Amino acid sequence: MIQFNLQTVEAVTEALGANNMLDAVLSKLDAETIQEVLSSIMRENGLGR
Repeated sequence: MIQFNLQTVEAVTEALGANNMLDAVLSKLDAETIQEVLSSIMRENGLGR
């Protein structure tokens, strides 16, 4: 799994010129990768299997 620190997240957000980091990142990914990212976020927050 790839881990990002806050500085990396802020830099990517600024580079993309997006207000919403998740939407900006997801818009660049294919459907399978989007599902993996969302599933991972849900698991990390106790919402998935």
